[in-house]
Amino acid sequence: MDLEAKKKVLRSFTYGLYILTAGDGEEMAAGTVNWVTQASFAPPLIALGVKRDSRLHAS
Repeated sequence: MDLEAKKKVLRSFTYGLYILTAGDGEEMAAGTVNWVTQASFAPPLIALGVKRDSRLHAS
């Protein structure tokens, strides 16, 4: 991945509402996430908050 492109993407996360999906075999789950932040440049990681009792957390 191009280093400058990666930096640009990780720095462009805005405050807002995001849709997160997850799957486990045939089961799918989706939900809204309103807390996302950059966690690391190397490796490129983000962190987000998911309710422990949601289907997303179980997936």
